[in-house]
Amino acid sequence: MFQLCARSIAQQILPREQCRKLSDTVFTATPHPDYQKAAIRQAEESAAKPLSVLPLTEYLSFSRDGNRSRYESVYFDRRNRLLKLLLGELADGKQGRFVPAVMDTLWAILEETTWVIPAHNHCLETNQSAPHEFDLVRHVDLFSAATAATVSLAVWHLEEQFETAMPKFFMEKFHLEMNRRIFEPYCSDVTDGFMEWKGLKGNYVNNWNPWIGLSCSIAALFGEPDETLRKTVCQKALEYVNNWLKFIPENGTCLEGANYYFPSNGAFWDLLELMRVATDGKADFREHPFVRSLVCSISEFYMGGGRWAPIADCSTAKVGLERAVWLSRAGKVLGSDALNRMALESWQATNTDATHAPSGNNSHFPLRTLQNWCEGPIRFEEAPPFADTCTFNPANEHFICRKGDFAFCLKGGHNHEPHGHNDVGEFILYYKGQPVLIDPAHQTYCADTFNENRYSLWYNRSDWHNTPVIGGMVQQEGPQLLHIPLEKTATEVVADASQGWVQMELKEVYPAQSGILSLTRRAEVTNGFSITDRFVLEKEKEYAFHLISLMPPQVEGNRLIFTLCDRELICEFSDGYAVQTEEVVYNDRVMQSAWDQDRLYRTKITATAKEDVFAFVMQI
Repeated sequence: MFQLCARSIAQQILPREQCRKLSDTVFTATPHPDYQKAAIRQAEESAAKPLSVLPLTEYLSFSRDGNRSRYESVYFDRRNRLLKLLLGELADGKQGRFVPAVMDTLWAILEETTWVIPAHNHCLETNQSAPHEFDLVRHVDLFSAATAATVSLAVWHLEEQFETAMPKFFMEKFHLEMNRRIFEPYCSDVTDGFMEWKGLKGNYVNNWNPWIGLSCSIAALFGEPDETLRKTVCQKALEYVNNWLKFIPENGTCLEGANYYFPSNGAFWDLLELMRVATDGKADFREHPFVRSLVCSISEFYMGGGRWAPIADCSTAKVGLERAVWLSRAGKVLGSDALNRMALESWQATNTDATHAPSGNNSHFPLRTLQNWCEGPIRFEEAPPFADTCTFNPANEHFICRKGDFAFCLKGGHNHEPHGHNDVGEFILYYKGQPVLIDPAHQTYCADTFNENRYSLWYNRSDWHNTPVIGGMVQQEGPQLLHIPLEKTATEVVADASQGWVQMELKEVYPAQSGILSLTRRAEVTNGFSITDRFVLEKEKEYAFHLISLMPPQVEGNRLIFTLCDRELICEFSDGYAVQTEEVVYNDRVMQSAWDQDRLYRTKITATAKEDVFAFVMQI
């Protein structure tokens, strides 16, 4: 198991003033000449707009109606505004033009009652979200930590201007709020109620752990003058991240899926790189095999054309420009053809020029944003295309094959995965990077996303995934499956990637009353892709094979025909089965952005039987 020597690394961190002398763009920020006009322009636009207000009623709305977007849009707008103004002032040569607007924005953030968003701020006594800042609810969440990183970067780069422009109390207020909101609760051993993400109890921890560790380390290294505290916070971050590393498989796979790779594996890499620079190269993990595997593991989910497999809570099927830049930066450092190829194709899929100025509004990862603006237009490395391969990852039981223009993925796993859906046994298919058979992903997060109603949301249910439905019964979520181990609900999973096949037993993911004696799903890759379901039931019931697609198929007897960009995909299935296609229309920004349309299609292929073998073959 890979673990970091937290104390040793922290003790090697350079003093704050020595960090100022480093030439690396981590500690030095001046927007690239090609981007300076854009940085100044967006700062002027931000300064001309009034500061947004954070109403109490919007904070309370999460508890009242489950909506988290209204408050968060204003909350993040303030932080993004601060970044834009900072970049404009740096691009303008620190002449002071934007300093008043920076200080007003920073002061407004410091004056907020809490930096914790409503969805992460349940009061233990009332189980409601309220903007308290009492001992009962004081804790560090993802975005209070990211806020601390953002305001600390502003202070680091404009500290002299602040000291000249404002009385002493301005900086005193900054240090007071940083200590009471972030450093004190972060460095404490308290985990009850809100900070189990530290992993101090041996519990599973997710992307919160490395993401918060990165943000708090940035806050300490850039914003805190006390050298002991700077090192203490960084040491805690490395100790906590060791608890996260205990749950990472040997091959480095992100178990939360592709969309959570960047705030988990990606944040871990950023943290290591921050420590490398802050120790002047003494803490360098670039050549460590496990670290390299952990960073490069995102290629497992890549489906071509700048898209990854949107399994579970993957909020978008697109990599996008900002992440393409990150992949390119990491790919160059590690000499990874896979990351470089992903970066190149992801940039090409955005249809933007390489000189296009980056976005200045990513306060989730403010240091990444500053680096993007300061390093200038990136040159995406040429790298060989992904070869035809089949792989099986036992950590998450993903079977992924690339064959010509097609990419295919089938997952096993269980229905108690972090950010997971009820989707054991589902498969997806992409052609030239375009989604054909899909996982619907998810819609805008709300209260029901993470409460007891999670699996009442249609896009989390197994009947809106490419999984069987038996007698009208869908798969159940993990916590209800008390008769089997939660960590393994697909059973008898066997695979031979070299021969291009995987097989698993699915009966345990369905309720006992479904009457399933056996339900095996086998995927094979030969000249095409095939799915074979063998089912044996206690009595005759309807078996339904589900397909979720972006386009409705044309039905011709026992064939489905999907019209792709430059060809037809012909799918043949067993005789004697009925076919029905239905449409679901949705009005949700996140899902519409993922699929570039407002509807999906579900095709059901059904028959009533006690036992049978159903075959579905996709011809390529």
